[in-house]
Amino acid sequence: MDNDNLSNNAGRMMDEGREKVNEYAEKGREKMNEYADKGRDMLNEYADKGMDYVSSANSAMVKFIRDEPILAMATIFAAGYLVARMLNGLSRR
Repeated sequence: MDNDNLSNNAGRMMDEGREKVNEYAEKGREKMNEYADKGRDMLNEYADKGMDYVSSANSAMVKFIRDEPILAMATIFAAGYLVARMLNGLSRR
């Protein structure tokens, strides 16, 4: 009879332990989903801010090119020349 009692106690304790593990796993999943949602929202917010910034910078660049096309072409040429010189200097090493 003692063996049956021990067996029943062990079985009950295993069931209780399994329930606790499942409970903690569910809480963990809920927290993980909550933090994933917060992260996704923050990422979307920063992406929107970045797109607004790029859009405003693009507008300023288009305005500059329309107002000063020769200066814009000279600036692009100079930048390309400098980049080519730097890359050429790096390839010689």
